[in-house]
Amino acid sequence: MIKILLADDPNNTIHMERRLLNRENFSISSVSDGNKVMELAARERPDIILMGSRLSGLNREECCKVLKSDPALKKIPVIMVVENGQEQECLKAGCDDIITKPINKFELFKKLKGHIDLLVREHIRIPMKISASYSINGEEFPCKVLDMSESGMLIASDKNHAIKSSILLKFVVPTSHIAILALGMVTRIVENITLSTGEISIGYGIKFRKMPNIGVQVIAKACQTDLSDN
Repeated sequence: MIKILLADDPNNTIHMERRLLNRENFSISSVSDGNKVMELAARERPDIILMGSRLSGLNREECCKVLKSDPALKKIPVIMVVENGQEQECLKAGCDDIITKPINKFELFKKLKGHIDLLVREHIRIPMKISASYSINGEEFPCKVLDMSESGMLIASDKNHAIKSSILLKFVVPTSHIAILALGMVTRIVENITLSTGEISIGYGIKFRKMPNIGVQVIAKACQTDLSDN
């Protein structure tokens, strides 16, 4: 599992970074005191460090310089989260890369992938809380869509289905009123998913196999919008 250290004030950009990274199940640790970054980095040996602008103690430039002067830690890539106009100052401090606020999730994963051996989904999935329905062997069932990408989705159902089952999905995403019909296949099963209602359900990972062009466009637009609170 990829280990990422977030160094920033928890009320700053670190919250968004953690939320984005949690979706890919990274191992994440965090620190807000610049004086403790070295200690945590030495103990946990993260694969990469994301560093924000509001560290207490040592500021981020000082912290980065100290990290890069340590023979045992200098090879850990450091990506700084910056505002426009701060790029040169941060690069002079020795960071390996920068990403400009506001953070774009696609740019963030591109940066991470450029510095570590990162296997990220071809399409990033986003949380999505919507009701939908699906048919298997001509029988229709209700379900909940838990997350979605341009290549598939995770649904929750109280019915039992097998891997490789062919499934016809019908759903409407919050950014559009268009009902989408998509043909998919069950590729994984996740037992005992707890829904927001407290119910225990079965999760099914679905890979899209056939999708109308309008569906592709609607999903692509939805996946560039944070729908986790819908």
